[in-house]
Amino acid sequence: MNLLNALSLLLGLTLIFNAQAAPARAVASGSPIHVGQLASTTNPLVSGMATDYIGGIELAFKRINSQGGIQGRAIKLLTIDDGFDANKSVELTEQLVTQSDVLAMVGNMGTLPLLKLAESGTLEKHSLASFAPMTGLQSALDKPQVFALRASYEDEVLAMLKHSAQLGRNKVAYLYFEAGVGVHLAKLAPEMAQQAKVNLLGVKGFAITKDRAVQEAAVADALKTLNGELARATPQAVILIAIGGAHSEAVKAVRKSYGAGIPIYSLGQINPDTLIKDVGIQIATGVMLSQVMPVPNGIDLAIQREFQADLQRYANGQSGSYFRIEGYIAGRLLAEMLRRTKTLTRQGVLQTALRAGEVNLSGYRVAYSPVQRKSLHRIELTMIGRNGKLIR
Repeated sequence: MNLLNALSLLLGLTLIFNAQAAPARAVASGSPIHVGQLASTTNPLVSGMATDYIGGIELAFKRINSQGGIQGRAIKLLTIDDGFDANKSVELTEQLVTQSDVLAMVGNMGTLPLLKLAESGTLEKHSLASFAPMTGLQSALDKPQVFALRASYEDEVLAMLKHSAQLGRNKVAYLYFEAGVGVHLAKLAPEMAQQAKVNLLGVKGFAITKDRAVQEAAVADALKTLNGELARATPQAVILIAIGGAHSEAVKAVRKSYGAGIPIYSLGQINPDTLIKDVGIQIATGVMLSQVMPVPNGIDLAIQREFQADLQRYANGQSGSYFRIEGYIAGRLLAEMLRRTKTLTRQGVLQTALRAGEVNLSGYRVAYSPVQRKSLHRIELTMIGRNGKLIR
């Protein structure tokens, strides 16, 4: 056993020991099983994503509850809206877990809130497992007591670069928003480009503004500076890391600078419908989105077929999205951990997750142990087509 594995095993065993040492309080007989979530449906940057994701979790719980719940108890999601403000994450989590018998957290939204929780020791203090957080930053997913559902952003960016190389588009420009995840990933871009064997022509950031017109101008200025630095070199593809309106305005600026034919790669957390609404189908066509979840209307995996059936049964046939199926799988994951837990306490759920091994959720697989907590699902690249639909 190498040093890294030995240290990881020691960390896992320490978590189990701490969980056993904490006072246990089982769920009262007949009462609902409460699970908590930090989310935001009020912040326009993430409101659409949050609504779909929460809907997916609740859809999964409707399925489980209709089948008798967990040990005869229904699962109930308790969501606190933090406004996508990381500074509120610790206070609101403390409020949530002290005022209710929350057994675990599921689907916490945002990288910075998750990092705040981890660094504060809140998860350890309350023996809380945090399942399927809505972030892909590897350093956040690696925090103790965090159990990832999705692949990392780093893996997604590397997949984009490799795909561009496969298309013969080896000259790549990297454009990012100067906040949070954007800054972190930009530092790794040269190393990932080297792994993918592409020529990274330049890495350029742009500030986020509240004014959409000013936002496009800010991106255009960044591109003007980048193009000046590149002299006569012209990118054959662009990696774009941004969120919400900043992403939409950046797409406009990239198209104006390099034309309609250049591929633009983005993380799959971008809502394609919102992008099309913001910039129009002509500009959005050809934008490539990495996906870490199964296609919502696919039939390859049983989880996809079950998702669609449950939409018909419990959600009046509403359409699925990548965010909603991610929430659905997150809810199914949490339910599976509860099902495996003999004594329904926070400590019991945490220990169950640490010892889970490979978990097969009707075809979608994850692996949890003291030395790994990761998704086993492969990353796909999709493209927005001329009809607005995503093409695999």
